[in-house]
Amino acid sequence: MVRLRPPIALIELGPSSRLDEAQLEALDEALRTCAASPGIRGIVLTGSSDAAFSEGLAPGALLSLATRRDAASLAQRASAVAQRVERCPVPVIAALHGPVLGAGLALALACAARVASDAGFTRLALDEAALGVVPVMRGLERLAEICGAARALALFESGARLSAYEALRAGLVDAVTTREQLQGAAARLALESPRPRARGRGWAARWADAAALAGARARASADPDQPALGWAAEVLSVSARRGARSSEQLATRAFAELAPSTPARARLELAREAAALRTRLRELRAAHGAPLRVAVVGASAAGAALAAAAVDAGAVVSFAERAEGLQAAQLVVEAARSDANERGRRALELLEATGPDTVLAVTDPPASLASMLGDTARGRSVVAVRVTRRLLELSALSASDSRALAYASLLAEAHPRAAVVTPDVTLGVAGRLERAFEREAEHLLEDGATRAEIADAALDWGFVPPEVRARRPGGPRRGRVAPEVAQARLALGVVNEAFRTLEDLRLEARAVDLAAVLGLGFPAFRGGPIAYAKSLGPSELSARVAQLRRRHGDRFAPAPALARLIARATAGA
Repeated sequence: MVRLRPPIALIELGPSSRLDEAQLEALDEALRTCAASPGIRGIVLTGSSDAAFSEGLAPGALLSLATRRDAASLAQRASAVAQRVERCPVPVIAALHGPVLGAGLALALACAARVASDAGFTRLALDEAALGVVPVMRGLERLAEICGAARALALFESGARLSAYEALRAGLVDAVTTREQLQGAAARLALESPRPRARGRGWAARWADAAALAGARARASADPDQPALGWAAEVLSVSARRGARSSEQLATRAFAELAPSTPARARLELAREAAALRTRLRELRAAHGAPLRVAVVGASAAGAALAAAAVDAGAVVSFAERAEGLQAAQLVVEAARSDANERGRRALELLEATGPDTVLAVTDPPASLASMLGDTARGRSVVAVRVTRRLLELSALSASDSRALAYASLLAEAHPRAAVVTPDVTLGVAGRLERAFEREAEHLLEDGATRAEIADAALDWGFVPPEVRARRPGGPRRGRVAPEVAQARLALGVVNEAFRTLEDLRLEARAVDLAAVLGLGFPAFRGGPIAYAKSLGPSELSARVAQLRRRHGDRFAPAPALARLIARATAGA
């Protein structure tokens, strides 16, 4: 939407926070209109709602890229729009509020200047590495021009989300102000005709950049399932040696190679599911309202992170050490630094100390939470909140209690972790899969493998579960279990449990895969355990399951849902 209010024009991205072909076309036309309008001396580019400035290219749009030609066409179209922003005859100023991610950040970096709101959920990130692609619209190159290639590569590889003030210190934004003053501040900056900052690069910075590029190439060579990092290093190297046009051509080629690839598509499917789940939670809150008053009882790290997310989402948060004075809170979060059983006992005290309309969220509760709360929980709203790796898992004590989930989902709105909703208040999906992985790891230990060898095998396959993080120093493996055998056993153990969970909890396959990748560490480029099983094909899957069952017994007997998949696929082959 375009609003002409000479001397300033306002362009709102939208209605979706995700960029696709239609939005890029609309933005291009809006820029033409504003640049040709008499009396316009500056343009403010902003998001269409309070939800986000832009969360980047829509996963659905990327999944529609069936060929390299399709991917190259989208990259070229997006880059042309960014060039129009950069070369606009009047200054274009980005007014940033909410998430500014991926291509959304690249678009903002193409503007003459950027002003960000001080809201806690205003976060800037170049997060395409998690999708298995490289940034388009010269996002990576412009980021390197601001903060150097070493910092740009680090931000790209990690996908780190910078707050408004962190972005200000890094030079990504020019000013930080309140939400209410954001558009006014951007308009004033546009009328001042901001000029690009001159940023010199001393020898030490240039040496650090060269070392970072070499390190990125080495890591990419060692991990062939992460090619985006190697391409990113080459794009920055070409940008420094041959200029913008050459680096943009290389980035387009890299994007065209990566976007239609199987690993990237697996990641994009997961990203689409995460976005869909977040949308469902927002709709749930819209139906029930969001809690304005939140009380956090306890001082665990998880509690502090969830409290910060609630503040960022607009709630008034108070802290308490005891179950007293909580009657005014609409959502109470039990977050004591204690073991799970103690948290369950504290949860019972909190239920007794709060009113019937208060929703209680218990972080990392014991599996026996429901029985510990007993009759006290009857008619009350209780949600188990499990924080693992990059996942926030919500499980209402009563599966039909949508208000409880709506209130607790506020804790996920501005949280860096993705959120899933499951009906399992005992272990959660990630907990069930983690237990399956640990059981098979224990069997491998009994069969003669060492912990280091199990870790090596898992990491080589792309697995990074909670208990397998350290790699033994280089050298030949000495165990009696071959690495490929350990990998097959670990993977199929998790796959079997994933299919059992799928049926037990009546979840969608993509939700289970998302929980496995974000909560357990199943390789994202394999798409999750269910997607991986389907990718093997019926013959290969059936052969692997049968072989493991013959050698290791009925613990590898396929779960009913997995057995049906094999039977149907085999019958139709």
